[in-house]
Amino acid sequence: MKDFHDRYLKGVGDLLQTIEQADADYLSVLTLQGRLAQAISETRQYGPTDSARAEIARVTTELDRLCLKHLDQSFRGLCGIDELPEAALPKIYHNLPQPDYGRFVGREQELTRIYELLSPTNRHFLVTIDGIGGIGKSALALEVAHHYLRDATTLPESECFNAIIWTSAKRTMLTAKGIVQRRQASRTLDDIYTTISITLEREDITRARLEEQPELVRRALTQQRTLLIVDNLETVDDGAVLTFLRELPAPTKAIVTTRRRIDAAHPVRLVGMPWDDAEVLIAQECDKKGVILADEQARKLYNRTGGVPLALVWSIAQMGLGYSVEAMLHRLSQRSEDISRFCFEGAIERIRNTDAYKLLIALCLFATDASHEAVGYVSGLGEDALNEGLVMLKQMSLVDDASGRVQMLPLTKLFTAFELERNKNFHWSAKQKLLEWALDITAKYAGTHIEEGARHIEADYASSRYKTGVATSPRRCSTRGEHLLEVDGYATRQIPS
Repeated sequence: MKDFHDRYLKGVGDLLQTIEQADADYLSVLTLQGRLAQAISETRQYGPTDSARAEIARVTTELDRLCLKHLDQSFRGLCGIDELPEAALPKIYHNLPQPDYGRFVGREQELTRIYELLSPTNRHFLVTIDGIGGIGKSALALEVAHHYLRDATTLPESECFNAIIWTSAKRTMLTAKGIVQRRQASRTLDDIYTTISITLEREDITRARLEEQPELVRRALTQQRTLLIVDNLETVDDGAVLTFLRELPAPTKAIVTTRRRIDAAHPVRLVGMPWDDAEVLIAQECDKKGVILADEQARKLYNRTGGVPLALVWSIAQMGLGYSVEAMLHRLSQRSEDISRFCFEGAIERIRNTDAYKLLIALCLFATDASHEAVGYVSGLGEDALNEGLVMLKQMSLVDDASGRVQMLPLTKLFTAFELERNKNFHWSAKQKLLEWALDITAKYAGTHIEEGARHIEADYASSRYKTGVATSPRRCSTRGEHLLEVDGYATRQIPS
Protein backbone atom coordinates (compact mmCIF):
# COMPACT_ATOMS: atom_id res chain seq x y z
CA MET A 1 0.00 0.00 0.00
CA LYS A 2 1.29 3.42 -0.89
CA ASP A 3 2.17 5.49 2.15
CA PHE A 4 -0.80 7.81 2.71
CA HIS A 5 1.60 10.37 4.22
CA ASP A 6 2.87 10.99 0.68
CA ARG A 7 -0.70 11.61 -0.37
CA TYR A 8 -1.09 14.11 2.45
CA LEU A 9 1.97 16.05 1.32
CA LYS A 10 0.81 16.03 -2.29
CA GLY A 11 -2.69 17.05 -1.25
CA VAL A 12 -1.53 20.07 0.72
CA GLY A 13 0.55 21.11 -2.30
CA ASP A 14 -2.52 20.84 -4.52
CA LEU A 15 -4.51 22.93 -2.04
CA LEU A 16 -1.86 25.67 -2.12
CA GLN A 17 -2.16 25.90 -5.90
CA THR A 18 -5.88 26.69 -5.64
CA ILE A 19 -5.48 29.64 -3.24
CA GLU A 20 -4.31 33.09 -4.27
CA GLN A 21 -1.12 34.14 -2.52
CA ALA A 22 -2.82 37.37 -1.42
CA ASP A 23 -5.45 35.33 0.42
CA ALA A 24 -4.81 35.09 4.19
CA ASP A 25 -5.51 31.33 4.00
CA TYR A 26 -2.47 30.86 1.74
CA LEU A 27 -0.10 31.61 4.61
CA SER A 28 -2.14 29.37 6.91
CA VAL A 29 -1.85 26.44 4.50
CA LEU A 30 1.86 27.11 4.03
CA THR A 31 2.38 26.95 7.80
CA LEU A 32 0.33 23.77 8.06
CA GLN A 33 2.40 22.25 5.26
CA GLY A 34 5.56 22.82 7.29
CA ARG A 35 4.06 21.32 10.44
CA LEU A 36 2.77 18.32 8.50
CA ALA A 37 6.14 17.68 6.85
CA GLN A 38 7.92 17.83 10.21
CA ALA A 39 5.45 15.43 11.88
CA ILE A 40 5.71 12.97 8.98
CA SER A 41 9.50 13.15 9.09
CA GLU A 42 9.40 12.35 12.82
CA THR A 43 7.08 9.41 12.16
CA ARG A 44 9.40 7.95 9.52
CA GLN A 45 12.46 8.39 11.73
CA TYR A 46 11.12 7.28 15.12
CA GLY A 47 7.91 5.47 14.25
CA PRO A 48 4.29 6.61 14.85
CA THR A 49 4.77 8.28 18.23
CA ASP A 50 1.69 9.64 20.00
CA SER A 51 2.93 13.22 19.67
CA ALA A 52 3.52 12.91 15.91
CA ARG A 53 0.17 11.23 15.27
CA ALA A 54 -1.62 13.85 17.36
CA GLU A 55 0.08 16.64 15.40
CA ILE A 56 -0.87 15.03 12.08
CA ALA A 57 -4.47 14.74 13.29
CA ARG A 58 -4.56 18.41 14.31
CA VAL A 59 -3.03 19.60 11.05
CA THR A 60 -5.23 17.47 8.80
CA THR A 61 -8.34 18.59 10.71
CA GLU A 62 -7.48 22.21 9.96
CA LEU A 63 -6.61 21.37 6.35
CA ASP A 64 -9.99 19.65 6.07
CA ARG A 65 -11.72 22.89 7.05
CA LEU A 66 -9.73 24.89 4.48
CA CYS A 67 -10.37 22.29 1.76
CA LEU A 68 -14.10 22.43 2.39
CA LYS A 69 -13.96 26.20 2.25
CA HIS A 70 -12.00 26.51 -1.00
CA LEU A 71 -12.72 23.24 -2.83
CA ASP A 72 -15.98 22.05 -1.27
CA GLN A 73 -14.45 18.65 -0.53
CA SER A 74 -12.64 17.05 2.38
CA PHE A 75 -8.87 16.98 2.66
CA ARG A 76 -8.96 13.20 2.62
CA GLY A 77 -10.98 13.31 -0.57
CA LEU A 78 -8.41 15.63 -2.15
CA CYS A 79 -5.63 13.24 -1.14
CA GLY A 80 -7.48 10.11 -2.24
CA ILE A 81 -7.30 8.67 1.27
CA ASP A 82 -10.92 7.51 0.98
CA GLU A 83 -9.65 5.00 -1.57
CA LEU A 84 -7.46 3.13 0.92
CA PRO A 85 -8.17 -0.61 0.99
CA GLU A 86 -10.32 -1.54 3.96
CA ALA A 87 -7.74 -4.07 5.11
CA ALA A 88 -5.37 -1.21 5.83
CA LEU A 89 -7.78 0.38 8.26
CA PRO A 90 -8.04 -0.65 11.92
CA LYS A 91 -10.94 -2.94 12.79
CA ILE A 92 -13.68 -0.91 14.44
CA TYR A 93 -16.96 -2.51 15.44
CA HIS A 94 -19.74 -0.03 14.79
CA ASN A 95 -23.37 0.34 13.73
CA LEU A 96 -23.38 4.07 12.99
CA PRO A 97 -26.15 5.44 10.79
CA GLN A 98 -25.22 7.76 7.95
CA PRO A 99 -25.55 11.46 8.81
CA ASP A 100 -28.59 13.17 7.31
CA TYR A 101 -26.59 16.38 6.84
CA GLY A 102 -24.07 17.17 4.11
CA ARG A 103 -21.19 18.91 5.83
CA PHE A 104 -21.37 19.38 9.58
CA VAL A 105 -21.50 23.09 10.39
CA GLY A 106 -20.40 24.92 13.54
CA ARG A 107 -20.29 23.75 17.16
CA GLU A 108 -16.47 23.91 17.20
CA GLN A 109 -16.25 24.68 20.91
CA GLU A 110 -18.65 21.89 21.81
CA LEU A 111 -16.79 19.39 19.62
CA THR A 112 -13.47 20.32 21.19
CA ARG A 113 -14.91 19.96 24.69
CA ILE A 114 -16.45 16.55 23.95
CA TYR A 115 -13.19 15.26 22.48
CA GLU A 116 -11.41 16.37 25.65
CA LEU A 117 -13.96 14.59 27.83
CA LEU A 118 -13.69 11.39 25.78
CA SER A 119 -9.91 11.31 26.04
CA PRO A 120 -8.62 8.28 27.98
CA THR A 121 -6.75 10.66 30.29
CA ASN A 122 -10.00 12.40 31.31
CA ARG A 123 -11.79 10.82 34.24
CA HIS A 124 -15.29 11.70 33.00
CA PHE A 125 -16.95 8.68 31.44
CA LEU A 126 -20.50 9.98 30.85
CA VAL A 127 -21.20 13.07 28.74
CA THR A 128 -24.66 14.51 28.13
CA ILE A 129 -25.55 16.74 25.19
CA ASP A 130 -28.68 18.58 26.25
CA GLY A 131 -30.95 21.21 24.73
CA ILE A 132 -34.43 21.71 23.33
CA GLY A 133 -35.78 19.53 20.56
CA GLY A 134 -34.26 20.34 17.18
CA ILE A 135 -31.20 22.10 18.59
CA GLY A 136 -28.83 19.54 17.01
CA LYS A 137 -28.03 17.11 19.83
CA SER A 138 -28.24 13.94 17.72
CA ALA A 139 -26.32 15.52 14.83
CA LEU A 140 -23.51 16.58 17.18
CA ALA A 141 -23.29 13.12 18.78
CA LEU A 142 -23.23 11.49 15.34
CA GLU A 143 -20.51 13.85 14.12
CA VAL A 144 -18.38 12.95 17.16
CA ALA A 145 -18.91 9.24 16.50
CA HIS A 146 -18.02 9.53 12.81
CA HIS A 147 -14.92 11.57 13.69
CA TYR A 148 -13.53 8.57 15.58
CA LEU A 149 -14.49 6.27 12.71
CA ARG A 150 -13.11 8.24 9.76
CA ASP A 151 -9.98 9.56 11.53
CA ALA A 152 -8.91 6.26 13.05
CA THR A 153 -5.71 6.19 10.95
CA THR A 154 -4.50 9.60 12.11
CA LEU A 155 -5.62 9.81 15.73
CA PRO A 156 -3.17 8.71 18.44
CA GLU A 157 -3.79 5.05 19.13
CA SER A 158 -4.73 5.78 22.75
CA GLU A 159 -7.47 8.17 21.56
CA CYS A 160 -9.12 5.68 19.19
CA PHE A 161 -12.18 3.62 19.98
CA ASN A 162 -12.28 -0.03 19.00
CA ALA A 163 -16.08 -0.09 19.07
CA ILE A 164 -18.66 2.65 18.51
CA ILE A 165 -22.23 1.65 19.35
CA TRP A 166 -25.26 3.78 18.49
CA THR A 167 -28.60 3.23 20.22
CA SER A 168 -31.57 5.54 19.80
CA ALA A 169 -34.82 5.81 21.75
CA LYS A 170 -36.13 8.44 19.35
CA ARG A 171 -39.71 7.61 18.43
CA THR A 172 -40.45 10.28 15.84
CA MET A 173 -38.64 12.21 13.14
CA LEU A 174 -39.47 15.54 11.55
CA THR A 175 -39.39 15.54 7.76
CA ALA A 176 -40.50 18.06 5.14
CA LYS A 177 -43.78 16.13 4.92
CA GLY A 178 -44.44 16.09 8.65
CA ILE A 179 -43.72 14.12 11.83
CA VAL A 180 -43.24 10.42 11.12
CA GLN A 181 -42.82 7.43 13.43
CA ARG A 182 -39.47 5.63 13.54
CA ARG A 183 -39.55 1.89 12.94
CA GLN A 184 -37.15 0.94 15.73
CA ALA A 185 -36.31 2.53 19.05
CA SER A 186 -34.16 1.26 21.92
CA ARG A 187 -36.56 1.94 24.77
CA THR A 188 -35.37 -0.61 27.36
CA LEU A 189 -32.11 -1.92 28.76
CA ASP A 190 -32.73 -5.21 26.98
CA ASP A 191 -32.88 -3.32 23.66
CA ILE A 192 -29.50 -1.74 24.42
CA TYR A 193 -28.02 -5.12 25.39
CA THR A 194 -29.19 -6.54 22.08
CA THR A 195 -27.63 -3.67 20.11
CA ILE A 196 -24.33 -4.08 21.97
CA SER A 197 -24.20 -7.82 21.36
CA ILE A 198 -24.99 -7.49 17.65
CA THR A 199 -22.47 -4.68 17.08
CA LEU A 200 -19.69 -6.48 18.96
CA GLU A 201 -20.61 -9.74 17.19
CA ARG A 202 -21.24 -11.41 20.54
CA GLU A 203 -24.13 -13.78 19.91
CA ASP A 204 -23.42 -15.47 23.23
CA ILE A 205 -24.96 -12.46 24.98
CA THR A 206 -28.35 -12.71 23.27
CA ARG A 207 -28.37 -16.52 23.67
CA ALA A 208 -27.67 -16.33 27.39
CA ARG A 209 -30.33 -16.32 30.08
CA LEU A 210 -31.67 -12.88 31.01
CA GLU A 211 -30.06 -12.92 34.43
CA GLU A 212 -26.64 -13.67 32.88
CA GLN A 213 -26.71 -10.94 30.24
CA PRO A 214 -25.69 -7.95 32.44
CA GLU A 215 -22.41 -9.57 33.45
CA LEU A 216 -21.68 -10.74 29.89
CA VAL A 217 -22.27 -7.20 28.59
CA ARG A 218 -19.96 -5.74 31.24
CA ARG A 219 -17.21 -8.19 30.29
CA ALA A 220 -17.68 -7.46 26.60
CA LEU A 221 -17.35 -3.72 27.19
CA THR A 222 -14.12 -4.14 29.17
CA GLN A 223 -12.39 -5.99 26.32
CA GLN A 224 -11.94 -2.91 24.11
CA ARG A 225 -12.21 0.86 24.32
CA THR A 226 -15.89 1.42 23.52
CA LEU A 227 -17.93 4.55 22.81
CA LEU A 228 -21.63 4.03 23.55
CA ILE A 229 -24.17 6.62 22.36
CA VAL A 230 -27.70 6.67 23.77
CA ASP A 231 -29.79 9.08 21.72
CA ASN A 232 -32.97 10.69 23.11
CA LEU A 233 -32.76 9.39 26.67
CA GLU A 234 -35.97 11.16 27.76
CA THR A 235 -38.09 8.69 25.78
CA VAL A 236 -36.47 5.61 27.33
CA ASP A 237 -39.12 3.61 29.17
CA ASP A 238 -36.76 1.68 31.46
CA GLY A 239 -35.28 3.34 34.57
CA ALA A 240 -32.60 0.62 34.63
CA VAL A 241 -30.95 2.30 31.63
CA LEU A 242 -29.81 5.26 33.71
CA THR A 243 -28.41 2.92 36.38
CA PHE A 244 -26.54 1.02 33.66
CA LEU A 245 -25.04 4.25 32.33
CA ARG A 246 -23.93 5.36 35.79
CA GLU A 247 -22.10 2.04 36.29
CA LEU A 248 -20.36 1.66 32.92
CA PRO A 249 -17.15 -0.36 33.18
CA ALA A 250 -13.81 1.13 32.18
CA PRO A 251 -12.60 1.88 29.55
CA THR A 252 -16.11 2.52 28.15
CA LYS A 253 -17.22 6.11 27.57
CA ALA A 254 -20.77 7.19 26.79
CA ILE A 255 -22.57 10.12 25.17
CA VAL A 256 -26.22 10.68 26.03
CA THR A 257 -28.44 13.14 24.17
CA THR A 258 -31.37 14.39 26.16
CA ARG A 259 -33.75 17.32 26.59
CA ARG A 260 -33.23 17.03 30.35
CA ARG A 261 -30.01 17.18 32.31
CA ILE A 262 -29.05 14.17 34.41
CA ASP A 263 -26.73 13.88 37.37
CA ALA A 264 -23.47 11.90 37.36
CA ALA A 265 -22.68 13.30 33.90
CA HIS A 266 -20.71 16.17 32.45
CA PRO A 267 -23.20 18.35 30.52
CA VAL A 268 -22.58 20.01 27.18
CA ARG A 269 -25.50 22.36 26.58
CA LEU A 270 -26.58 23.42 23.10
CA VAL A 271 -28.30 26.73 22.37
CA GLY A 272 -29.19 28.41 19.09
CA MET A 273 -26.39 28.67 16.53
CA PRO A 274 -24.62 32.02 16.21
CA TRP A 275 -25.36 33.90 13.01
CA ASP A 276 -22.01 33.16 11.34
CA ASP A 277 -22.58 29.40 11.59
CA ALA A 278 -26.28 29.62 10.80
CA GLU A 279 -25.49 31.63 7.67
CA VAL A 280 -23.29 28.77 6.42
CA LEU A 281 -25.97 26.20 7.24
CA ILE A 282 -28.66 28.24 5.47
CA ALA A 283 -26.49 28.58 2.36
CA GLN A 284 -25.73 24.84 2.38
CA GLU A 285 -29.38 23.85 2.71
CA CYS A 286 -30.51 26.38 0.08
CA ASP A 287 -27.99 24.94 -2.37
CA LYS A 288 -29.22 21.42 -1.61
CA LYS A 289 -32.91 22.32 -2.05
CA GLY A 290 -32.52 24.77 -4.94
CA VAL A 291 -33.80 27.69 -2.85
CA ILE A 292 -32.65 31.28 -3.30
CA LEU A 293 -32.73 33.59 -0.29
CA ALA A 294 -31.66 37.21 -0.16
CA ASP A 295 -29.40 38.18 2.76
CA GLU A 296 -32.25 40.03 4.45
CA GLN A 297 -34.56 37.03 4.11
CA ALA A 298 -31.93 34.69 5.53
CA ARG A 299 -31.49 36.99 8.49
CA LYS A 300 -35.25 37.13 9.12
CA LEU A 301 -35.39 33.34 9.05
CA TYR A 302 -32.55 33.18 11.54
CA ASN A 303 -34.19 35.68 13.89
CA ARG A 304 -37.54 33.89 13.76
CA THR A 305 -36.00 30.48 14.53
CA GLY A 306 -33.44 31.71 17.05
CA GLY A 307 -30.77 29.72 15.24
CA VAL A 308 -32.36 26.31 15.94
CA PRO A 309 -30.77 24.09 13.25
CA LEU A 310 -33.76 21.80 12.69
CA ALA A 311 -36.07 24.79 12.28
CA LEU A 312 -33.72 26.29 9.68
CA VAL A 313 -33.38 23.01 7.76
CA TRP A 314 -37.12 22.26 7.94
CA SER A 315 -38.07 25.78 6.79
CA ILE A 316 -35.77 25.64 3.77
CA ALA A 317 -37.06 22.15 2.91
CA GLN A 318 -40.59 23.59 2.93
CA MET A 319 -39.46 26.39 0.62
CA GLY A 320 -38.03 23.72 -1.66
CA LEU A 321 -41.53 22.26 -1.87
CA GLY A 322 -42.92 25.59 -3.04
CA TYR A 323 -43.67 27.73 0.03
CA SER A 324 -42.59 31.37 -0.11
CA VAL A 325 -40.29 32.94 2.47
CA GLU A 326 -43.16 35.06 3.82
CA ALA A 327 -45.37 31.99 4.16
CA MET A 328 -42.69 30.14 6.09
CA LEU A 329 -42.05 33.07 8.44
CA HIS A 330 -45.78 33.07 9.17
CA ARG A 331 -45.92 29.30 9.64
CA LEU A 332 -43.06 29.41 12.14
CA SER A 333 -45.27 31.54 14.39
CA GLN A 334 -48.07 28.96 14.45
CA ARG A 335 -48.33 26.64 17.45
CA SER A 336 -49.94 23.91 15.35
CA GLU A 337 -47.00 23.65 12.97
CA ASP A 338 -44.98 20.41 12.99
CA ILE A 339 -41.74 22.17 13.98
CA SER A 340 -43.32 23.67 17.12
CA ARG A 341 -45.01 20.41 18.10
CA PHE A 342 -41.83 18.41 17.53
CA CYS A 343 -39.66 20.72 19.60
CA PHE A 344 -41.90 21.62 22.51
CA GLU A 345 -45.20 19.76 22.84
CA GLY A 346 -43.86 16.86 24.89
CA ALA A 347 -41.86 19.15 27.18
CA ILE A 348 -44.86 21.41 27.90
CA GLU A 349 -47.09 18.45 28.74
CA ARG A 350 -44.56 17.18 31.30
CA ILE A 351 -44.70 20.43 33.31
CA ARG A 352 -48.37 21.36 32.92
CA ASN A 353 -50.12 22.14 36.24
CA THR A 354 -46.79 22.84 37.95
CA ASP A 355 -45.14 26.02 39.24
CA ALA A 356 -42.59 25.66 36.44
CA TYR A 357 -45.43 25.96 33.92
CA LYS A 358 -46.67 29.20 35.55
CA LEU A 359 -43.15 30.57 35.50
CA LEU A 360 -42.67 29.70 31.84
CA ILE A 361 -45.88 31.31 30.58
CA ALA A 362 -45.32 34.37 32.79
CA LEU A 363 -41.99 34.85 31.03
CA CYS A 364 -43.93 35.31 27.78
CA LEU A 365 -45.06 38.71 29.05
CA PHE A 366 -41.52 39.96 28.55
CA ALA A 367 -40.31 40.72 25.03
CA THR A 368 -36.70 39.74 25.62
CA ASP A 369 -35.67 38.60 29.10
CA ALA A 370 -36.52 39.34 32.71
CA SER A 371 -34.91 39.58 36.12
CA HIS A 372 -35.63 36.82 38.63
CA GLU A 373 -37.41 39.41 40.79
CA ALA A 374 -39.75 40.55 38.01
CA VAL A 375 -40.72 37.13 36.65
CA GLY A 376 -41.19 35.82 40.20
CA TYR A 377 -43.55 38.66 41.09
CA VAL A 378 -45.54 38.37 37.86
CA SER A 379 -45.92 34.59 38.14
CA GLY A 380 -47.08 34.92 41.74
CA LEU A 381 -44.50 32.40 43.00
CA GLY A 382 -42.64 32.58 46.29
CA GLU A 383 -38.87 32.39 46.39
CA ASP A 384 -38.69 28.61 46.95
CA ALA A 385 -41.24 27.84 44.22
CA LEU A 386 -39.47 30.27 41.88
CA ASN A 387 -36.09 28.61 42.39
CA GLU A 388 -37.52 25.09 41.99
CA GLY A 389 -39.38 26.13 38.85
CA LEU A 390 -36.26 27.67 37.34
CA VAL A 391 -34.24 24.54 38.05
CA MET A 392 -36.85 22.37 36.31
CA LEU A 393 -37.09 24.68 33.28
CA LYS A 394 -33.30 24.81 32.94
CA GLN A 395 -33.06 21.03 33.23
CA MET A 396 -35.55 20.77 30.36
CA SER A 397 -33.62 23.38 28.33
CA LEU A 398 -36.68 25.64 28.10
CA VAL A 399 -35.02 28.68 29.69
CA ASP A 400 -31.53 29.92 30.44
CA ASP A 401 -30.26 32.40 33.00
CA ALA A 402 -26.52 32.27 32.36
CA SER A 403 -26.56 36.06 31.88
CA GLY A 404 -28.24 36.58 35.25
CA ARG A 405 -31.60 37.23 33.57
CA VAL A 406 -34.15 34.60 32.55
CA GLN A 407 -34.61 34.20 28.80
CA MET A 408 -35.75 31.69 26.19
CA LEU A 409 -35.32 31.14 22.48
CA PRO A 410 -37.75 32.86 20.05
CA LEU A 411 -39.33 29.53 19.03
CA THR A 412 -39.87 28.60 22.68
CA LYS A 413 -41.49 31.97 23.29
CA LEU A 414 -43.78 31.63 20.27
CA PHE A 415 -44.97 28.19 21.33
CA THR A 416 -45.39 29.16 24.98
CA ALA A 417 -47.34 32.32 24.08
CA PHE A 418 -50.21 30.10 22.93
CA GLU A 419 -50.20 28.46 26.36
CA LEU A 420 -50.46 31.89 27.94
CA GLU A 421 -53.44 32.78 25.75
CA ARG A 422 -55.18 29.52 26.73
CA ASN A 423 -54.93 30.43 30.42
CA LYS A 424 -56.97 33.63 30.30
CA ASN A 425 -57.41 34.06 34.05
CA PHE A 426 -53.70 33.65 34.70
CA HIS A 427 -52.96 35.88 31.71
CA TRP A 428 -55.07 38.74 33.05
CA SER A 429 -53.73 38.34 36.59
CA ALA A 430 -50.11 38.28 35.37
CA LYS A 431 -50.60 41.44 33.31
CA GLN A 432 -51.94 43.24 36.35
CA LYS A 433 -49.05 42.01 38.48
CA LEU A 434 -46.62 43.29 35.87
CA LEU A 435 -48.08 46.78 36.17
CA GLU A 436 -48.20 46.54 39.97
CA TRP A 437 -44.56 45.51 40.02
CA ALA A 438 -43.56 48.52 37.92
CA LEU A 439 -45.57 50.90 40.10
CA ASP A 440 -44.08 49.41 43.26
CA ILE A 441 -40.63 50.05 41.83
CA THR A 442 -41.50 53.69 41.10
CA ALA A 443 -42.67 54.14 44.69
CA LYS A 444 -39.62 52.41 46.11
CA TYR A 445 -37.07 54.40 44.15
CA ALA A 446 -38.82 57.74 43.73
CA GLY A 447 -36.93 60.76 45.01
CA THR A 448 -33.18 60.73 45.27
CA HIS A 449 -32.93 57.21 43.79
CA ILE A 450 -35.06 57.93 40.73
CA GLU A 451 -32.33 56.98 38.22
CA GLU A 452 -31.84 53.58 39.81
CA GLY A 453 -35.60 53.00 39.79
CA ALA A 454 -35.80 53.95 36.13
CA ARG A 455 -33.09 51.43 35.29
CA HIS A 456 -35.01 48.68 37.08
CA ILE A 457 -38.23 49.47 35.23
CA GLU A 458 -36.59 49.91 31.85
CA ALA A 459 -34.80 46.56 32.21
CA ASP A 460 -38.03 44.62 32.77
CA TYR A 461 -41.25 46.56 32.27
CA ALA A 462 -40.07 48.53 29.24
CA SER A 463 -39.30 45.20 27.56
CA SER A 464 -42.76 43.86 28.36
CA ARG A 465 -45.03 42.80 25.50
CA TYR A 466 -48.02 44.25 27.38
CA LYS A 467 -48.64 47.84 28.45
CA THR A 468 -52.05 48.95 29.62
CA GLY A 469 -51.85 52.72 29.44
CA VAL A 470 -50.79 55.51 27.13
CA ALA A 471 -47.05 55.58 27.74
CA THR A 472 -44.84 53.31 25.65
CA SER A 473 -41.96 53.31 28.12
CA PRO A 474 -41.14 54.61 31.60
CA ARG A 475 -40.63 58.37 31.65
CA ARG A 476 -38.74 60.35 34.24
CA CYS A 477 -38.46 64.10 34.75
CA SER A 478 -37.82 66.68 37.44
CA THR A 479 -39.82 69.92 37.82
CA ARG A 480 -39.94 72.36 40.74
CA GLY A 481 -37.93 70.03 42.90
CA GLU A 482 -40.31 67.12 42.25
CA HIS A 483 -39.02 63.75 41.04
CA LEU A 484 -41.46 61.72 38.92
CA LEU A 485 -41.57 58.28 37.36
CA GLU A 486 -44.44 57.55 35.00
CA VAL A 487 -45.50 54.06 33.88
CA ASP A 488 -48.37 53.73 31.40
CA GLY A 489 -50.01 56.91 32.61
CA TYR A 490 -49.63 56.05 36.30
CA ALA A 491 -47.15 58.27 38.13
CA THR A 492 -45.40 58.31 41.47
CA ARG A 493 -44.14 61.65 42.72
CA GLN A 494 -41.99 62.51 45.64
CA ILE A 495 -40.76 65.94 46.80
CA PRO A 496 -37.33 65.65 48.42
CA SER A 497 -37.12 67.03 51.93
